[in-house]
Amino acid sequence: MSNAQHAIRVAREHLATTRQDSDSSLIIRMLLVKLECPDPNVMAVVEGHRTRAAVGMEKYHVDTARKDLTELEWLRHLQEELMDAAVYAQRLIEDRQYLEHSATIEAFLDAHDMDLYDLKPRQVLEKFIEFAKRRK
Repeated sequence: MSNAQHAIRVAREHLATTRQDSDSSLIIRMLLVKLECPDPNVMAVVEGHRTRAAVGMEKYHVDTARKDLTELEWLRHLQEELMDAAVYAQRLIEDRQYLEHSATIEAFLDAHDMDLYDLKPRQVLEKFIEFAKRRK
């Protein structure tokens, strides 16, 4: 048995005899995640699921093992969550686009400084479009 396997076994034995809401229990669970899955992104998702499960239990006093919802109701819950996720993704996309465009605008203004004042708005727009295409 490797050191990691031994540590996992000892940690699981400790969890079996410890209150699940104790600080040591939380630390042991985090250690288990690290030992069982060294990918930090997977670990973050797993810990996020654990945290959400605890918050959900505290807030709603039920977990997803509940039997009072039909399959259709579960699908509606899923659909609502996915619609929320799409809205969050759109917000982040727009934030990212704004940051990218604002950097291009700043560079354009720095590059053209005072010579824009003599141009008509349409000419400024045309110059900007040319500049943005060259930056890509």
